[in-house]
Amino acid sequence: DGIAYAIAQSKPLLFYVHHEFFENGIDAFNSIAEMVNSMDPRVQWKSLGYISRHLYLQKKRDDSYYDVRSFSRCIELENRQKSDLTYFVRKEESFSPTIRHVTVDGKTYPYERSGYNLSLTITIPAGQSRTINMEYENALDVTSIDISKNDPHINKLRRLSDFRDITLSKNMLGRSVVDLYYKTGLYKLGLKRLIIVCLVLSSAMGVGGWYLLRYIRSYRLRLGRIKNTNGEMTCGQ
Repeated sequence: DGIAYAIAQSKPLLFYVHHEFFENGIDAFNSIAEMVNSMDPRVQWKSLGYISRHLYLQKKRDDSYYDVRSFSRCIELENRQKSDLTYFVRKEESFSPTIRHVTVDGKTYPYERSGYNLSLTITIPAGQSRTINMEYENALDVTSIDISKNDPHINKLRRLSDFRDITLSKNMLGRSVVDLYYKTGLYKLGLKRLIIVCLVLSSAMGVGGWYLLRYIRSYRLRLGRIKNTNGEMTCGQ
């Protein structure tokens, strides 16, 4: 089981579902939370920001110091011991974009660059924590970004999403249509193929309905003729 494996490896768990999962209330997630908690009572439910700040591995060295391998540009190191500890922090970096500076608790801090690795050494007093943040040069020119939203494809997808989330979700029939759309895998067809499928089904239903009406009319005519015939026979007698 993927969840059990992630817990055993002390990896963060990220759960995501579509909006219809909670159509009957927020309690829908309770069973999943209880299952995770039963696997390991030490599990903590935290925000994405907290997970990102603790996305690192640490290993105690023979000299009682710690090696830390960071996977995030901003981490929070905690010294839960009763004595001061020194941490040797390393993070793999391409240095593109360029690192402007590294800060510890908001103050500029020295670091070393070796190949594709950034490293620094920091001593944290007992029972305290330090936030290490790597800030990059920002070459992004936001004024050059077109925010007019003129792309017809994106606008079409946005309107369809709004129709699904705002209009269809208001009643049981609409939610059933959305549920059918995702559970049957129709969304994998793509919008154009889905439209073709809908047109084919609509045509088939239209033709079927037309034949059904013809059959009903024909049946009523035959039934009327039989009644007329029976009436004439009764009068003749």
